[in-house]
Amino acid sequence: MKKVKRQTKLKITLALLCLAATVLSLLLILDSCNARMDAELFADCNKDGKVNAIDSILLGRYLGGARINIHQIASDINKDGILTEADHSLLREYIAEAYLPGKRFETIFLNSIPISDYSVVLPKESSDFEKWTAQIFSDTVKSLSGQGLKVVTDDMEPQNYEILIGETARAESQGVVATDGQYMAFSSGTKIVLKGNDYFIGAGVGYIISALENSDAPWNGDVHVDVPTETVSRIVEWEAPENVFYIIGDGMGLNHTIMATDPAPLVEYGNGRISPPEESGTGVFWPATFDHVGNAVTLNIQNSTTDSAAGATALSTGYKTLNGALGMIPADLDGDGVEDEFRSVQNVRELATLRGKATGVLSTDKITGATPNAFLVHHYTRKDRNILTEQQSALANSRLACNYLWCSYDSDDSLDKFINAVDTCDDNPGGFFIMLEEAMIDKYAEKMDYDNVIRTVKRLNLVTAYAATYAMCHRDTVIVITADHETGSLDHGADGVWRWTGDGEHSTRNVPVFAMGYGTEYFHATTRDNTEISKFVFEAVKYK
Repeated sequence: MKKVKRQTKLKITLALLCLAATVLSLLLILDSCNARMDAELFADCNKDGKVNAIDSILLGRYLGGARINIHQIASDINKDGILTEADHSLLREYIAEAYLPGKRFETIFLNSIPISDYSVVLPKESSDFEKWTAQIFSDTVKSLSGQGLKVVTDDMEPQNYEILIGETARAESQGVVATDGQYMAFSSGTKIVLKGNDYFIGAGVGYIISALENSDAPWNGDVHVDVPTETVSRIVEWEAPENVFYIIGDGMGLNHTIMATDPAPLVEYGNGRISPPEESGTGVFWPATFDHVGNAVTLNIQNSTTDSAAGATALSTGYKTLNGALGMIPADLDGDGVEDEFRSVQNVRELATLRGKATGVLSTDKITGATPNAFLVHHYTRKDRNILTEQQSALANSRLACNYLWCSYDSDDSLDKFINAVDTCDDNPGGFFIMLEEAMIDKYAEKMDYDNVIRTVKRLNLVTAYAATYAMCHRDTVIVITADHETGSLDHGADGVWRWTGDGEHSTRNVPVFAMGYGTEYFHATTRDNTEISKFVFEAVKYK
């Protein structure tokens, strides 16, 4: 009898040991799950069965002090027992798919040949458009696969496999010309030929990048892209936006851009002297070549001439306000029927951050300038510079922090800094929003200084040229270029002479709108209010 009892106890003990081993194995398996599994189990903050930007917004608002209900256990992403910004950061990474290990592709094949076997060939005397296209292509391939591309000029010995960008000396590049406003991407033997005028050269690279980024190949797997042999011109097929460039020329009216591209302008100085300015025009203002060009009304909330703060607030938030206010609008907060107080309104950069995008703000103004601060702070007057800088410092340590911030008064480094900002923000899987302001057009127009207005419009023109090239390479990019107001009432007389017809003051004239990318036909040959520009950009930011 005792023997039977001992055997029974032994069997129970063995069963318990097996059960314990099974439980331990399951725990080890669960503990070894990657961040995505954790996020899927714990990130549904509102318990609606989905993990998306809404969960990120709710968690962010909760952490910011809002009295809202969220699921405490589900929101504790890192399972440390408390809700902090660390949980919010993990959730944003999950939504942006930054958790995925390894690289997008193991190997990229072009026409069945590993892309690492190709050299990118540029003309020996390359244009900026061709150089930028090659660099963007190389950076994108490296980001997707870790494989760098060798970039050479056409005076080097030909290699078997080459990607020819622009008018190279290779025979395969000769004898074919892309139609204006279109591009060519075709295979010729072991060569791939990409052609297009000016920034449209980027569209050939965009053909390949689009095929890669829209591929359904498995993560860490191989991907194959075949480039057709037909030597035909193609139109750019824009894709739903993931990236947004918002470029603002402070004080820039349409006439400022035309004068700055006049190769031989005549101007009238204050003493009545008529002569060419020392600064010559560029010949082409690149935004004017975009498919969609319109104009916008800039009046403030009082239906009168705007200053830069109110104008920039309209462009950043979609709300008109009083002159001097930044990111705030007049409101009747005490309910007495009188708009005697201010309330903050969200700006588009803040929304982009909450949507998981990297953000950048750049300006050739000081760090306390009105336009950059309309995308950074909320204060009822631009004059309180100490408060603006205090809010900027607080912003830098918050969940709404800007990924790239650069302000430098009248700096000629805006193009280099813009490219740096793109390089920084482009690494973000959720896309980016970048605002750049050329502030000095306004300041020199106030002084009725023709030469420096031309110089600073030309400086802006370079930035827009790069932005257009990038958009051609990355078809999920939207560009909107406009101004907060016009300064100086610049006119072009019947005698062919440029004149300031004002006293260097802001005017109520409409300003130009230049746009490129998905949905930008909204601006084509029409007049929009400046708040409608902002609302379009808000929608572009929310699209993905």
